[in-house]
Amino acid sequence: MAGLRRSFALSFLDKYITLFLSIGTIAVLARILTPADTGVYSVAAGLVNVAQTLREFGAGNYVLQETELSKEKLATALGMSVLSGILLALIFALTSGEIARWFHEPKVKTVVLVISLNFMIVGFSSISWVQLQRKMNFGAMTRISIAAAIGRSVVGIFLASRGYGAVAMAWSSVAGNVVSFVGTFVALGREGLVFPRLVEWRALMSFGAASAGASLLQMITSNVPDVIVGRMLGFSQAGLLSRARSLTTLFESSFMGGIRPVATSSLAQANRGGGAMADLYLRFFDHTIMIAWPLLLLMAIFAKPIVFIAFGNQWVSAVPASRLFCLAAAITLISDLACLAMIAVGAMRSNLVAYAIATPVHVVLIIIACNSGIEGAAAAICVSMLLLALVAQGGANKILGLKWGQVVATLSRAVAAVGVTAIVPIIFVTMRQDDGIPMYLTTLLVGGLSGVLSWLIFIFLSRHPLWDEIKTIFRNVMGLF
Repeated sequence: MAGLRRSFALSFLDKYITLFLSIGTIAVLARILTPADTGVYSVAAGLVNVAQTLREFGAGNYVLQETELSKEKLATALGMSVLSGILLALIFALTSGEIARWFHEPKVKTVVLVISLNFMIVGFSSISWVQLQRKMNFGAMTRISIAAAIGRSVVGIFLASRGYGAVAMAWSSVAGNVVSFVGTFVALGREGLVFPRLVEWRALMSFGAASAGASLLQMITSNVPDVIVGRMLGFSQAGLLSRARSLTTLFESSFMGGIRPVATSSLAQANRGGGAMADLYLRFFDHTIMIAWPLLLLMAIFAKPIVFIAFGNQWVSAVPASRLFCLAAAITLISDLACLAMIAVGAMRSNLVAYAIATPVHVVLIIIACNSGIEGAAAAICVSMLLLALVAQGGANKILGLKWGQVVATLSRAVAAVGVTAIVPIIFVTMRQDDGIPMYLTTLLVGGLSGVLSWLIFIFLSRHPLWDEIKTIFRNVMGLF
């Protein structure tokens, strides 16, 4: 248990340092770039991110869950990743002009050309990263992630201040991936000296087809809102949508980004060793939901102060959609955790089925709901994420031998925690009429602390297992002084 706590501590240290760097960078860029600049980058990045799943073709998940990982299998995974990365980089480079013409925006071509470099860079570094994750070397992963975040921030702000617009954000992503590539190579040392080969391609193909299909549908689900809104409502509205999602994007990268690598690695390790996965999964599920749902609630309540302080007054119109995205993120947590369990045991077909059912509904609902603006798109996402959560959790229950009653009991406790957490902050917000950063800061700090205190009281009175974890963290922190 101590090793698991250390892994979580390192993972969250990584994510929260990179979170603060991201918040600072976004706050600066929001005052330099226009909504149209942000929209151009979001749309281009959305298309490229979807294609990144084809580049990997499940190679990373294969390395993570494989019980007997030989050098030949590792070299094959790297070979598939590198080969597909080069091919996709060429495809996007050759079609960048057509993509720009389809969106009626010449700037899209340059952004796509720059971002396509990531296919080749990540093609080399992604397998090395999964090697570190499989070894649960979260110390090295933390150092690399922080260095990459610094690289992204420095390059993005420097180029944006020089008038590069959306292209600044594109070069920022390339810079971060270059730093990550160098860092993983240094961390692995001789273990990282693997020559790409394709000798075990049959074993990888049988696993990779379902994995790549599920990952592709997952990326479509995540990125298609930017593409649809950019096409139907224009790049300014796509920029507003991107900012509306930025609160939950930061939550996803800092909170779930800290949980995902440790949970997946631990579940995969338990599966390889024949451990009791159901109990371990329920513990992860319970603790994650109990923390995340009240946190997302507070983000929704204080969305206006957060957006005003972080991004400025020009983005305040994104607040209603931001609140809906907080609800969507709370629902998405269920499917995220279920899919982690599927990946850990190599049940990629079940993962694929869940997304194959939900993704078409997701796309159709967003297209229909765009007639009501970005708020309509956000509401449609909430509905489709509920469908995905039900299907994915049903698949996880079947694989792990869980019953819906166990899942519902956990969710019921989280709903009670949300109710207790919400009372004081909602009263506080409704009683205030804020105007200006000082008053918004007061609302955010006082109201947020009241919500956290209410949550802590609930955890203590309900005798939730998280209380023991909180006491352990407190003792360890006090032991430093």
